[in-house]
Amino acid sequence: MQKADAVIIGAGAGLSTSAGFTYTGQRFEDNFSDFIRKYGFRDMYSGGFYPFESL
Repeated sequence: MQKADAVIIGAGAGLSTSAGFTYTGQRFEDNFSDFIRKYGFRDMYSGGFYPFESL
């Protein structure tokens, strides 16, 4: 690596969680209470997979 021109680091699923970012809790409830009431979301992650009827 000391002789390389560049180093590429890839990051994916789980990185935000390991840094302390949570998908539930007070911050989620404060910012997404309308979605919680309307769609019954329990966390931010499941909201990304909800089968909405339209865009």
